[in-house]
Amino acid sequence: LSKLVSLPVAFESIVNQILIVSRFILITQISAMENQTIEIKLREGDSLLVSRERLTVDSPMFRYLIDELKFEELEMDDFSPEAVILFLTILEDRTLGEIEDMMFRELHKMAVIFEVVWLTEGCRGMLKSRMISAKEDRDKFFLFEECWFILTKWNDRDTMDALISNLAHQGNATFISTFMSNIHELETEQIDLILKLGGSNTDLFLCIVCIEQLS
Repeated sequence: LSKLVSLPVAFESIVNQILIVSRFILITQISAMENQTIEIKLREGDSLLVSRERLTVDSPMFRYLIDELKFEELEMDDFSPEAVILFLTILEDRTLGEIEDMMFRELHKMAVIFEVVWLTEGCRGMLKSRMISAKEDRDKFFLFEECWFILTKWNDRDTMDALISNLAHQGNATFISTFMSNIHELETEQIDLILKLGGSNTDLFLCIVCIEQLS
C-alpha cells in the first residue's frame, strides 16, 4: 500500500489516461449498438466510432457538420488522441472533473471550436477557481499562459482581467523575474500585463531591464 501511495505523478497520470480510454471504449461500444455512428479520424490514421447523439446534443457545430452537411466522418487530427478521447468522454458524462494541465488547452479549445457552451464555461470557471488559490509560481505560469492564449486567440479579456485582479495583491516577485528574464521575446502587451502584477514594485522591473541591457 505504501508503494501505491508514493507512485510518481507521471505514472498516476498514465493510469488515469488508461482508465479514461477504457471507459470511452465501453461507452462507444454501447453507443454504436444504439445510434448512428460517426467516424472520428485521429492522428496517425487511427479512428473512433462515436454516436451521432453524443456529438450533436450539446454542439451546434457538430449538428451543422453532421445534420446539415451530412458528414459521416470528421477529422480531429489537430488535437492529440488523448485530448480527443477525454473531450468525447466528457461529452458523454456531461461532467467536467479535474483536468490535468497538459490536457487543459486542447480540451478548452475543442469546447470553443465545437461550441459546447457548458464545457467552455466550465473550463474558464476552472481557471478562475484556480486563480483564487494560486500561490506557487508554476500555477501562476499556467494561469498566465492560458489566459494569454484566450486573450490572443479569441480576443476575450475576462479571464486575464480576473487573473490580474486575483494575483496583483500577492508577492509575485519570483514569478515576474522569471517570466521577464526573456523580455526580448515577449510582446509589448505581455510586458504591460506583467507590470500590472508587480503593482508598485518598480525596483524589480528596473533591475530586470538593467540586467537585460547588460546581457
